[in-house]
Amino acid sequence: MAVLLGVMMGVGSANSMLTVIAKNAQETVAKKVARQSLTKTSWYPILKKLLSFIGIKITKQTVGDAAGKVVAGVGGVISGAITFMGLSKGSARLCRQLKCLPQANERIPGTGYHEKDEAAVAKRRIDVAEPLFIDKFGFTPMFYGSIVEYADRLEESLATGKTKLDVCNPDFIL
Repeated sequence: MAVLLGVMMGVGSANSMLTVIAKNAQETVAKKVARQSLTKTSWYPILKKLLSFIGIKITKQTVGDAAGKVVAGVGGVISGAITFMGLSKGSARLCRQLKCLPQANERIPGTGYHEKDEAAVAKRRIDVAEPLFIDKFGFTPMFYGSIVEYADRLEESLATGKTKLDVCNPDFIL
């Protein structure tokens, strides 16, 4: 587990160690499968017949090599699943703890709000700026984009005196 965490954190020596471990596991499995008596297994005659149609000849060496590659692939899937399960719960726990820190409840600079949600802050900015925009320019503004961009354009229009928004046309529906 420590090696996998090291690889995720970008530690070079952990990468090389994981490569060595995977290569050794692959070679070991390939040797053990090659030592087995293939003709005594239940799957050998079926596999031999199927592959003979394609033109592939089965030997102890080819089965051993294939088994070694399968072990590496299955090992990657299993380690990925274990890492995902372990870290997803831990990251959710870390996220909840970080939200409880005093810094998480500080004011958002320049807004005067305690909101952590950017959309909620933008909605409040729009509630203040939109009536001023309508009074100044004489039309209801329209904008297709994010609510934050809309709030920015409203405030920019009020600050510069040049509208950055289109006239709202109620007959135009997307």
